[in-house]
Amino acid sequence: MFDEIDVKIVDILINSHRCRINQGDDFKTAFSFVLNKTKQADSKDKAKNLAIRMVDSIPDVNADRDNTGMTLLHVACHHQTLWMVDYLLARGANLESQAQNGVTPFLLACQNDPAFALELLTRGANPKAKTHKSNATALHAMAAQGRFDPALYHKIGLDINAQSLKGFTPLAIALLSGHDDLAVSMMDMGAHVSWKTDRNLTAAHFAARKGLCAAMERILELGIDIDATDTKGWTSLHEACTSGNIPVVMQLLDAGADIERPLPSGDRPLHIALSSGNEDVALLLLSRGAHVTARASKNRHPLHLAADFALPRAVKQILNTTNGADVDAVDDESWTPLCCTGHPGIVEMLLAAGADVNYGDKNGWTPLQGTVFHGDEEASVLLIEAGASVEARTTDDGLSVKERAVDMWSWGEEGRKVVRPRVLQMAVKRREERMRGDAGEGGLGGRYEIVDRED
Repeated sequence: MFDEIDVKIVDILINSHRCRINQGDDFKTAFSFVLNKTKQADSKDKAKNLAIRMVDSIPDVNADRDNTGMTLLHVACHHQTLWMVDYLLARGANLESQAQNGVTPFLLACQNDPAFALELLTRGANPKAKTHKSNATALHAMAAQGRFDPALYHKIGLDINAQSLKGFTPLAIALLSGHDDLAVSMMDMGAHVSWKTDRNLTAAHFAARKGLCAAMERILELGIDIDATDTKGWTSLHEACTSGNIPVVMQLLDAGADIERPLPSGDRPLHIALSSGNEDVALLLLSRGAHVTARASKNRHPLHLAADFALPRAVKQILNTTNGADVDAVDDESWTPLCCTGHPGIVEMLLAAGADVNYGDKNGWTPLQGTVFHGDEEASVLLIEAGASVEARTTDDGLSVKERAVDMWSWGEEGRKVVRPRVLQMAVKRREERMRGDAGEGGLGGRYEIVDRED
């Protein structure tokens, strides 16, 4: 609700002719604020009168633009105040004025409310307006907001397959904006799937990226090169493995997508799924026969990635694969999978599979050196109980495991979570007890058992 004092202050500023009513960004201007108030019952009349006085204070209604180039007419269309549109038109407002991004009032209305855009058409708006920066049409604008109105589409008669300067069709925009049902409707209205953007992205790439199952089904029905690559070598399956949508991954695999297609870096769909933390997708790929010995970027095996990204179910399935994963495979950093993890359950599985507990990388860092440095206490205990040396010394900083633990402890509460010397002492004692055969109950056995999720 407007206060009388506020209205008087605004009037004083208007009458001074030294204040711009449309100064600001993103419709956060004085004029936009007042127009918004006209839609509220308790302040409608006062706000409407004030808005008219604001417009009347300006000699040229096309000259006062906000910081993005939006005119007063753009603001009126944004707030869908048709009475103000008519008032501005009567004052000489230009229906084809463009903001800095090339958007006209009509294109803005297409984004917000196609029914309002129809009203602008009756007032002379150009239905074939395009943004000068991207060459986008009204159909692109509607698709972006998921408000594709068939009545407006048929009235303006634009090409549903028109491409922007970067090759985006309205369908591409709908897919990229995540509008699944709209994308299907557009394909039913004649939108093609044969286009490619300037980066060679296809309809399948966008549907996979956004996890659009209905759209992907229709795209596959219409026919598309499922293994088409963009300029960086990505297929739609790579995209789906990043987004983590299981149904879309299944659709692509069932359609014959290449499960082993490598990127220029060497990363395959399985590597992408693992490094994106999409464990369920990785499990699906493994069940479909994805190779567990294929090397990714930095010469890493799937087992390195599953260990590094703490994916215990993936580690379990990789280790159980019949074609065999190398539990001590070395990557370009000279790390084995055991060097990559501080996850207790994964440490247990790798040790049970025969991983070298005292392997040292190019700088002499053992798995235990790593877990101590990162403060992974339970993993450190497991490694020591399995025979990891606490005297192992690195070649870069020259610290043994014991010295590193003490050094970490000296960081105090302001440092990272630490492995305290008492933990090392406890672990060594428990290892000695096990060797004597008198270890008591209450150990870690079974605590980190991996349980598969229900389907």
